[in-house]
Amino acid sequence: MRRVRQLLSAGLAIALGVAFVATTLLFTASANKSVADAAASPVEGSAVVVGGTSGAEPVLVSADQVRAIQRVPGVTGVRPVVKTTLLAGNGAYPSAVQAQTLPALDEQTRLTSGRLPGGPEEVLIDQQAATEFKTQAGGKLVVQTEEGPRTLQVSGVLSPGANVVSGQHDSLLFAADPLLFELRGMTGYDDVYISGTDPEELRTRIAELPGVAGSKLTVRTGEQEIAARVASYSKGTEALATFLLAFGAVSMFVAALVIANTFSILVVQRTRELGLLRCVGATRQQVFRRVLGEAAGLGVVASVVGVLIGIGLTTIGVRLAEGMMSLTGVALAWWALLVPIVLGVLITVLSAIRPARAATRVAPLAALRPIGVTEGRRAGVVAAVLGVLLFLAGAAGLVVGATSHSVGVGIAGGVLNFVGVLLLARMLVPALVGALGPLLRVAGPTGTMAVANARRNPARAAATASALLVGVALIAMMVTGAATAQRSTQIAIDRQFPVDAQLNSAEPFTAQQLDEVRRVDGVRGVVTMRTAALPITGANGQAQNRGVVAVPAEARSVVNRPQLVESITDTTLVAGEKSGWRAGEKVRLGEPGRQVELSVVLSPEADALLVSDATGDRLGMPAASQAWVGFDPDTDGEALERQIAEVAGPGVEVMGIASIRAMMTQIVDLALQIVTALLGVAVIIALVGVGNTLGLSVLERTRESALLRALGLTRGQLRGMLGLEALSLGLVAVVLGAALGIGYGIAASYALIGGQLPVQVAVPWLRLLLMVAVALVAAWLASVLPARRAAKVAPAAAMAVE
Repeated sequence: MRRVRQLLSAGLAIALGVAFVATTLLFTASANKSVADAAASPVEGSAVVVGGTSGAEPVLVSADQVRAIQRVPGVTGVRPVVKTTLLAGNGAYPSAVQAQTLPALDEQTRLTSGRLPGGPEEVLIDQQAATEFKTQAGGKLVVQTEEGPRTLQVSGVLSPGANVVSGQHDSLLFAADPLLFELRGMTGYDDVYISGTDPEELRTRIAELPGVAGSKLTVRTGEQEIAARVASYSKGTEALATFLLAFGAVSMFVAALVIANTFSILVVQRTRELGLLRCVGATRQQVFRRVLGEAAGLGVVASVVGVLIGIGLTTIGVRLAEGMMSLTGVALAWWALLVPIVLGVLITVLSAIRPARAATRVAPLAALRPIGVTEGRRAGVVAAVLGVLLFLAGAAGLVVGATSHSVGVGIAGGVLNFVGVLLLARMLVPALVGALGPLLRVAGPTGTMAVANARRNPARAAATASALLVGVALIAMMVTGAATAQRSTQIAIDRQFPVDAQLNSAEPFTAQQLDEVRRVDGVRGVVTMRTAALPITGANGQAQNRGVVAVPAEARSVVNRPQLVESITDTTLVAGEKSGWRAGEKVRLGEPGRQVELSVVLSPEADALLVSDATGDRLGMPAASQAWVGFDPDTDGEALERQIAEVAGPGVEVMGIASIRAMMTQIVDLALQIVTALLGVAVIIALVGVGNTLGLSVLERTRESALLRALGLTRGQLRGMLGLEALSLGLVAVVLGAALGIGYGIAASYALIGGQLPVQVAVPWLRLLLMVAVALVAAWLASVLPARRAAKVAPAAAMAVE
């Protein structure tokens, strides 16, 4: 029973790591099954599917080709389908809506309200669209087209079956094909589902049809189409699995450190037992196999428990994600169950190899000696030298990756640098713990003894701190990198948007629209701009079409950076610094007969080409279809943008800094929460290791604890000593990990985004301090159970001899 208790913490560490991997693999298997179901449902019953191709120049199936397919011998039915994405919105921001051919009503697809479309402008929508666009049967829906906004009549609300649409999707709109052709601006079908007798024979006949043969259309059997869609849909699932498994690898690495440390302590504590085995004839190989056998047994039991935990977590996760990912249930794939078990056992055994080798070096005479408290050896010279070399090489790689914006070099440098830190941990951790001595001496003799105990075995202290160091460093890196990227992007957004909001319209603004916007409480001013795509010829004589904005003088009243418009005169063209022109270069702008010669002025604030309003008159630019809006200070930008969108009406796009900032902040915060939660598993495993090390040390130091009690140390002081010992190791790991993580996060930011925009370093001190505080509290809590066990030792135990 005692042996089981000693291995319990190590088993918990490996179980948590295996549970992480098992959950990832089971979730992936479940998502793959759902993807397969989603891909098969629309194709079910089709012998052959002819599909168009998307891209800059999409290829669609024409009506003539559909009629030719109908005449192919063996074809018993043809169902052409149009599928396109439109922008829709009733007086608010336009949102994507997935439009497709009206389906046939059956047991799966049915009307929940209203009727089928009867007129040319009538459509059906699903309940998601009805909720999003705040409309219903008998209402209206505004859709954006190339010709401008178009108002459609909603005749009914449809509940589509899986044979019509499946998987995660946008809001849905269903209409007759002629209307869809008009809305999309193109005629033709995206997919044609064909039923018939022999799929392979039909596929060959259809592929040889004139107009199909040699085209970019795809002609596949139903099974081939399902396989192609599964491969396409699974890309996101595979990327998610790779992302999660990377964090699973971190958790397993930390678990390996805990396991190796646990078995190292156990081997030392069982020195007399191993010596007795050698005395009765056990060979070194038998001792080695015995230790590895225990590790394998622990690995099997803990891995099975981890897989069971993984099944439970996956079941909960699938239910929570059903609304977002259209998951159909948990898929208990054999490989998703077997791989984590094999991985758990393998890592447990590999982690125990070094302690097992140490066990073989126990001499038979060790059975005759009493077991004392182990004093660990100092770090070896080879490990120290190698650690320093790897640390310096990694640091150089981080600098090169940051300055050259090379992600690969940066990652390699970070890995080498961190491995160097782990190799140096046997020197760093005891030294840093010793540096805490003056701070902990405030607690009296217990603080002094806590520091001495933490430094007593450098290898054990380094292994315990390293496990926590890994998780903390990665969390600090992610938090710092995210904050830096967020700040850098916000500054870039501020430069790109010189005003608080910009209104874009397909049609010229009416005076009523502008007055309604001006009357919104919080709007400082509204200035209209004229825009046009005009040919421009530089000094090299090459002409190119570029977007030009005519800015009136009153724009100074609404821009946030007046320097942007101060350089705009009747003889200048203000352009961005990356426009390709030189400052002072002469360019000719406009159509033949209306050309004007302007001098280029470069501005870091300019995102488009800017000219004066008078120059716009000379160029014959059309009526204003763009407006710049300034907000009063200390206003809610997002709320103002929503109000402006409502009063401006359909067809007006509102682009504002506030909404973009809010969206970016929301994305970064969500990503940080997910990453922190995933890395939190590694931190929990590391804290299990802290408690495990202290627990085994308590067993090892039973007589010492009893002696301290006999000399007058109270139970509370003994518990405090162990708590301070845990705190000292935790503090070193957390501070060192946070420092490394900050450096890695800054280097990663330069490598990732330094080539696209100027990097503005931001260190989120509040979040980091919160992380430090939580980790230290957790380290203290990890010492509670071992401390209580130590406090129960009677002073008389000091006189006992095993």
